[in-house]
Amino acid sequence: FTPANGLSSCPLATLGVTAPPHTWTLPHVTHPLAANADDIASLRGYDVVITPQGDKAAYQVTLYWQVRQTPKTVYKGFVHLLDDRGKVIGQRDQEPAGGARPTTGWVPGEIIVDRYQFAGPVETAGKGKLEVSLYNQTTGERILWLDTSCHKVLGDHLLLALP
Repeated sequence: FTPANGLSSCPLATLGVTAPPHTWTLPHVTHPLAANADDIASLRGYDVVITPQGDKAAYQVTLYWQVRQTPKTVYKGFVHLLDDRGKVIGQRDQEPAGGARPTTGWVPGEIIVDRYQFAGPVETAGKGKLEVSLYNQTTGERILWLDTSCHKVLGDHLLLALP
């Protein structure tokens, strides 16, 4: 940059830019699915690891998204742990991959590995359910899940079984 007043130029800073790594192959998934998230992505499956820690447990839920189209909207994902009455007893909301993979940077065809960690009651393992979805970070509006075989809207979340 050369200033208009004739002074010498001076570099201000060096900026490094790196693209996130892209994954194109679905890894082994414990619970495979093929659920259509508003034609944005397909939820191709999930894994759950529950680690007892006294009267609580650490829950790690990994969702595997296969991108259908790059969203123009920034979405957050959520995983809610529900008890047998449907009450939320543990949860995590975040941008995909802990904020490392915002939806506006998703590339069609790639696989997004999206991990959520939270605490919940240990006795829920095997009895409760997981509620998952994506929502507009600005408005809070959830995406719709579609059954493409019959062109039907299934709702604004999926319920997944706990192991």
